[in-house]
Amino acid sequence: MRDRTKELGNTADASEEDEETVALMIKPGSGSSANEEKENEAFFKKVQEIREGLETIKRKVSELENKQKTVLGVALPEDSMKKELQSLREDIKGMASQIQKKLKSIEPKKTEGEDKYIPVNVRMRRTQILNDAKATRQALNEIESRHDEIIKLEKSIKELHDMFQYLAMEVEAQGEMVDRIEESIKNSHNYVEKAVAETASAVETSKKVRKVTVSLINSGMNDGTEEETVPVIMETSSFSQVVFNDVPPSYPPNIAVTCRYTLTGALQPSSRDWIGIYKVGWNSTQKYYTYVWVDPPLGHVGPEPLVQQVVFKEGYLPKDDGEFYQFCYVDSFGHVKGASTPFCFQNPAETSLGSSLEKDLLVITTQAEKLEKEKEDFVKEIEALKEANAYLKSELDEKLHEIHRLRSSMEDMNPKDKPESPLPDVQSYTSTEEPLTCLQEKYQRAVQKIQLLKKERTELQQELGLKDEEILGLNTLLKEAEQNYNKVQDQVKLLQVDVQSSRKDYEKLHAEIQELRMKRALEDRRAENKSLQTSILEQEAQRKEENKVQIQALLAQLAEARGLLRSEVQSCKDASKRAETAEQELKEVKRKLEEMALKQAEDENTNQVQTRVCQHCHEGFPGVTEDELAEHEQSHKVCPLCTLICDDMGQQEFEDHVYSHEI
Repeated sequence: MRDRTKELGNTADASEEDEETVALMIKPGSGSSANEEKENEAFFKKVQEIREGLETIKRKVSELENKQKTVLGVALPEDSMKKELQSLREDIKGMASQIQKKLKSIEPKKTEGEDKYIPVNVRMRRTQILNDAKATRQALNEIESRHDEIIKLEKSIKELHDMFQYLAMEVEAQGEMVDRIEESIKNSHNYVEKAVAETASAVETSKKVRKVTVSLINSGMNDGTEEETVPVIMETSSFSQVVFNDVPPSYPPNIAVTCRYTLTGALQPSSRDWIGIYKVGWNSTQKYYTYVWVDPPLGHVGPEPLVQQVVFKEGYLPKDDGEFYQFCYVDSFGHVKGASTPFCFQNPAETSLGSSLEKDLLVITTQAEKLEKEKEDFVKEIEALKEANAYLKSELDEKLHEIHRLRSSMEDMNPKDKPESPLPDVQSYTSTEEPLTCLQEKYQRAVQKIQLLKKERTELQQELGLKDEEILGLNTLLKEAEQNYNKVQDQVKLLQVDVQSSRKDYEKLHAEIQELRMKRALEDRRAENKSLQTSILEQEAQRKEENKVQIQALLAQLAEARGLLRSEVQSCKDASKRAETAEQELKEVKRKLEEMALKQAEDENTNQVQTRVCQHCHEGFPGVTEDELAEHEQSHKVCPLCTLICDDMGQQEFEDHVYSHEI
């Protein structure tokens, strides 16, 4: 909005100095205003297109969320569903890029004319459109991050399914191990009875001990969610004797940690007290990660609370492992006197859901501050316009008072005061007419100024009303943003608790699934063993029948073999008798040969002629050589078994004689 007070003042001074009749005329159809209207129409048209694009993006985002819910509800989603999700995401990205381009196109180009004057409503709408675009971009980023998390969840489910299949195959392959497990289960009956007796005695002793559950997540989450508790044996009145102050949700690793706590009057600190860092889910005071001895205050007596602090060195602290820890104050007797809210050790450079949400909300708060500054500037401008309007009103009142005074003075003039000569009358008339014309001109200019100021006042009042409405809307938006920020913080804390509980639930479910798998595998093995036993019994019955048939056949063969053996034994006896007779004949032949040899020796001695005797036919050959005698011996058919000379036998008879010895 331009300040026209200077222009009005300049025109008034020029009219008074030059004393010219200048009438202020406002032309409603000037060229500059028409161009501005066209530019505003084009700008609002683009704004409407951007809003329509944002509405379509919102519809597609809701459609994408519904399809993602359907995909999550299906165990094994089809490829077509995944392709539809991918196409929707690409469409949303393309529309978002188009909206960004349109937003860049409607950004004001810094020219001389536009630098001087920019309408307020255009600036407000522009900021609103930019806020809407940032909100849609934030929603798109959240959808993409959720989609990535869903893909990771699908991969983990597939890996879990593969692991279960592998375990089932291993269980099927390890039949002997399953048999051993069955035997151990059978033998564990006695151990179970002993355990039942011991548990009964433990229950009786536990009734005598007071137990209390320590809430691991108590401060910072008072929204009625179920808190994870760990049973610890202690007195209920001693748990709140130490209160830990200013415990953030996370500490950076490799940096010393300062732990601040408040001692109530009910606790008397000792030099043997200590503060430890425990992992969430601890069940014993000895399961600490690290600890620091407490420095007791000197001269502290009375019920007044006392604030103390200890420092944990960076070398003894946990690393960035994704686990949650808490501070616990333990006295010299090993009793827990206080516990803090959970926290973790996380690198600030790591991106997470909470940090991204806090960054987005930080953008909203800075925009709200910017709007507050613009509001203050508008209020100052309105106050300046009000002051200028009051100044002009006072000036107008003075002019009207002067005109009224002049009129009254003119009316008070009597004809007695006029001179008798006509020349002085004319001179007086002309002298009075001149100031009247000046006064009329001033009056007309003042009326025009009044009308112009009234119009500007109405315009300013309208703009002021619009600005008040916009300020109220911005205040509501700011309150909504603060509420959303608080809700998001609560949701982040709830998500952290849900993640922690889901981890433990996942571990429990994993253990239960393993137990169920083992039980199912055992049942399958038992059924297989039963089927194998039945099949083995059937096979044994078949084998018995087959063995009976084979035994009968073997008995028949044995009877036949016995008959053959008897015949062979009889033939052997006959052959042995023949051999005995042959031996007797051989002995007689040898005796005869010896006698003949003696006779020949005697004959040789007598004749002194060297004769050689055949060892087979025992004939003497005087005057033959040894070679000739060997040829003669080889010409005989001699049985190699009984040394019988078979010269008078044919070849077939000789062979039958030799084979008869083998039978």
